[in-house]
Amino acid sequence: MKNLIVVGDSFCANPGWPQELARLLDLNLLVGGFGGQHWWSYKNFLDNLTREQLDNTALIVFTHTFTQRIPNLNAELGKVDFYNPDPKKEIDQAVTLYFKHIHNDEYGEWAQQQWFKEIKAKYSSKTKTIHLHAFPWTWAIRDLLGGMQVSPDLSSISLDEIASKEFRLVHDSRANHFSSSNNKTLAQELERLYRNYSQRDETLDISKFDLKSTKWIEEHNQ
Repeated sequence: MKNLIVVGDSFCANPGWPQELARLLDLNLLVGGFGGQHWWSYKNFLDNLTREQLDNTALIVFTHTFTQRIPNLNAELGKVDFYNPDPKKEIDQAVTLYFKHIHNDEYGEWAQQQWFKEIKAKYSSKTKTIHLHAFPWTWAIRDLLGGMQVSPDLSSISLDEIASKEFRLVHDSRANHFSSSNNKTLAQELERLYRNYSQRDETLDISKFDLKSTKWIEEHNQ
């Protein structure tokens, strides 16, 4: 049985659409989803797969996170609310001080572009890759990735599922930020795209999802 590899942040960190997609495609699932974590975490996951595992892979699905997260393998960082105005714990204070004194947006953007180029060279050029964008901000540099690019971004779909007025997903208890039915719908949509795979931009059929609004999808996916 060939492998399906799914990597990314909290949009693939829990049982849900990755398992359903593996079932629909009859593939063995290898998943590395890291809630709240920088892309360095799933790069590390991929780097630790064996050559045999990679050579036996039919599809890799990436869910690309945003670059402003802290490049670290400490899973506790994913539990920190970056917007906490009054951090009490040491790790919360460390995150606040990191963004105050250390973080550099230009470096982070440059580093993510190098990572995208590495993805194209190491993965998209050798197997089928589908690229989901967890947030809208990585869409502009999608051409660096190769493979199939999919819109709209997952965060917009997730927020429209609950008709959120704020662009925020902290303390969200839904698996992968989706209801059970929308996890299944996302898997079904990805199966459809895989069956008709080519290296181009593609769009999820939003009419298939159970949504309460389209506010964020319309705002972020013009």
